[in-house]
Amino acid sequence: MKWEPKLYTSDGERRKQFSTWSIPKTIREEHGISDGLTVKITFILSDLEVTGRYKVTSGGEFRLPKAYSSEVEKAVLSNEKKAVLSNEKKAVLSNNIVFKIDLSEKIESDFMSQVYDSMNSNQKSRKARLKKAPKKPTTTTRSYVSFNRNPDVVAEVLLKAKGFCEICKKEAPFIKKSNNTPYLEVHHKQRLSDGGDDTVENAIALCPNCHRKQHYG
Repeated sequence: MKWEPKLYTSDGERRKQFSTWSIPKTIREEHGISDGLTVKITFILSDLEVTGRYKVTSGGEFRLPKAYSSEVEKAVLSNEKKAVLSNEKKAVLSNNIVFKIDLSEKIESDFMSQVYDSMNSNQKSRKARLKKAPKKPTTTTRSYVSFNRNPDVVAEVLLKAKGFCEICKKEAPFIKKSNNTPYLEVHHKQRLSDGGDDTVENAIALCPNCHRKQHYG
């Protein structure tokens, strides 16, 4: 599962292009990383750590910032052993470079797509699914633990709120361009990490200010 720089031919010889790298096929297939997707990747060279969002092109390729090409080349050609972040599942030592890939943004985007599908579905069907749905969410262990929330719960709570925060009672601060719906955030009264249920009864729709207050106020 090695991350490799792109190869090109120059003067009849195969050379490495250190600004372009490929995400291993096994990682792409396991996590549904398709061409055109933007992913968050961190690469570490000794004391240099750079995080950026890169668009994945054909064959899982992405381009590192040109400013770091020479440092990357030195790391690849160096025999010096760098520290491996062995406790992180998505941290891989490859060619003396540690690569970390963060899929949390993709996971959140996929989840919100399910929420919008639920909001546009028949309410009777959604209610039926909610009745059968387990109260405790399943978990998925990646390089962190995230709760696989029920999109029907989020959809029902947002629709029930009718565009108004359930604490301050004010209208949502803006309308989302993506789907023309009021922007509110769904908050669990008892946190899932504290054993709270992923149910409509344990969730409310809040404006961003009231949501932050619930967590930090």
